[in-house]
Amino acid sequence: MNYPSFTMKVDGKLLFATLLFFVLIMIGMDKAEARDYYIDSAASGDSGQATLSDPWKTLTQVNATTFSAGDRIFFKSGGVWTGQLHPLGSGNSTASIIIDKYGGTAKPIINGGGLIGGTVYLYNQQYWEINNLEITNDSSTNDVRMGVHVVAENSGARKHFQLKNLTIHNVKGGSTNTAPYKNTGGIFFEAKGPTKAWFDDILIQDNNLYTIDRTGIFTSATYGNNADPNFTPLLNVVVRNNVLRDIGGDGILIRSTNDALIEYNTVSESRSRSTEANVAVWPINSNNTIMQFNEVYNTIGTIDGESFDCDYSNRGCTVQYNYSHDNDGGFLLMMGNTFNDNIVVRYNISQGDKTRTFQLNGGTAPLNTQIYNNTIFINPGDSVLFFGQAINASSNYLSFRNNVIANAGTLSYQGGNATFDANFYGGTAGVNEPTSTQDLNKLSGTVGLVCGGCGGLGMNSVDGYKLKTGSTALGSGVTITNNGGRDYWGNTLGSSINRGAYGGPAVNALSADSFNGGTVGTAPTGWTSTIAGATVESYPSTADKSVRFQDASTTDALDLNKSFADQTGKLVIQYQFLQTTTTGEFKLYLKDGTTNGISFFAKDGLFSYKNSSGAYPTVGTYAANEWYTVKVEADVATDLCTIYVNGTAVATNVGFGTALTKANGISFATGAAKTGTAYLNNVFVIN
Repeated sequence: MNYPSFTMKVDGKLLFATLLFFVLIMIGMDKAEARDYYIDSAASGDSGQATLSDPWKTLTQVNATTFSAGDRIFFKSGGVWTGQLHPLGSGNSTASIIIDKYGGTAKPIINGGGLIGGTVYLYNQQYWEINNLEITNDSSTNDVRMGVHVVAENSGARKHFQLKNLTIHNVKGGSTNTAPYKNTGGIFFEAKGPTKAWFDDILIQDNNLYTIDRTGIFTSATYGNNADPNFTPLLNVVVRNNVLRDIGGDGILIRSTNDALIEYNTVSESRSRSTEANVAVWPINSNNTIMQFNEVYNTIGTIDGESFDCDYSNRGCTVQYNYSHDNDGGFLLMMGNTFNDNIVVRYNISQGDKTRTFQLNGGTAPLNTQIYNNTIFINPGDSVLFFGQAINASSNYLSFRNNVIANAGTLSYQGGNATFDANFYGGTAGVNEPTSTQDLNKLSGTVGLVCGGCGGLGMNSVDGYKLKTGSTALGSGVTITNNGGRDYWGNTLGSSINRGAYGGPAVNALSADSFNGGTVGTAPTGWTSTIAGATVESYPSTADKSVRFQDASTTDALDLNKSFADQTGKLVIQYQFLQTTTTGEFKLYLKDGTTNGISFFAKDGLFSYKNSSGAYPTVGTYAANEWYTVKVEADVATDLCTIYVNGTAVATNVGFGTALTKANGISFATGAAKTGTAYLNNVFVIN
């Protein structure tokens, strides 16, 4: 039939409108199909409609359901389920499937009960977001167990997974590095199969993992090696702001990725049950991994045992702005078994890392490794190898520039393929330390740190590694291109480059004392007391002394006071303390003469401070026989302060208890009505 052109235009518009109408209907239908499901372990059974008023009871019904894009699955707060959570289905690019809690603050518990595999399990699925669960999988024996196990097998790309605010603990996985026990632990993303499979868009954030065997957070991909043209890596992997503690083997292990980002994590007590080679945080067989803003400490043992590792078959491995301390094996391992190109290690702080600061293992030295502007402090009493090269089988050189190496212990340098320039060798000279011929811009002597060795717990506890007025490390570094543009603290780098991790202007140290030079049994030099009794003691060790407040009186308080010039602006006060019981009292005052402006208390197991209304709000708890790092950022001009305990702000921008026009001293004291013993260590005040 022939239609006039006018009619064709009208019908075309009608057709378009009709199609649009049906598209909108379909979108509306999709939205209507998405629904919420509620599961309550105290419900009567699974015959309900999974509504808020008529929830399901068990995991059986959840696992038998294929969920769709936009669905949300809510577990009742305080509920407990035993078995595997394996919901089916996938979301899409516009709507993920979400698991979360409802009806309270306590996280629902999914207890694997020792099952083989993952307590939470997804297979060839995508677009899932899992939040606010407590997950366990314990047993009396080691086996192939995980907390969360996500698998892509022969599947192509599996996209968008978010794991947030999970508490995963007591996962009894493997105890060895051999298959199949090697790939067990807390959170495991596994891509496998003869046909290509990979993940794209993984976010693992704000989770708390503890008492895990064997690995805390890890990935793997079996399709191709980084040297293979068919290499198929995982993409867009982010591991951020997780806390891991008491991990049997490796803490965070990223395998077979491109551009993975590992940042703002706290990892302690890795390798706690292993007798094999493990490291706290490391990539392998990956490209352009960045490890930054992480705190890693107390890695156990010296078979590896470092905080970080740029392992073999990597191209591009950056370790920057991290705080590494008290790790048995040392700071950084670099492997060269195959290839390991373009390592950059910059603006990190290593305090009290033992055995080896840097270790190179393998038959080929990494190509183009640059290690610059790090601050390294060797603790008193420690014997450390600065750079050890286990196998020297190639002519590739590692470059060390602008580093500050402050040695309060025994430090030695082993020969190997390394070049040195503009490093500062502070403290006691090391054995085989590079000469001024080997390091043409070498400096040695006193570095001018505010308080070396005074770092505590928390990324922000390291102001003792800033440079004081008069330090020759200020502005004397060599220029390095593409240096990241910032230092550890976030100061912008300009044309004048310092040595070490601090790139800012000189600071004024009003007081700094580690007490290590004090005489045991006497009051610390430079401090005064109204009621004497605070004395230097060999605690926690003869190499690391502190001041003991041993108060046996219920009527008098022991005190220790330090005066400084009047201050009317910003100050930072930091100290570490320990109480042997939770029934005593220990307090800090920022003062003007006898007027206490800031008052911070550790009393009867609780932290509190005096606010501007005269009240004493509680801001946290403490345990006996544990060291705590307290940092106070004060502004006398505004009478406001922020208080941190172990790196966490417990009071933000709060008013002084009493307004001050100036500050000129600090005091530490016990409670007049309390008895007990407290220790004080590593005190400094800067402006």
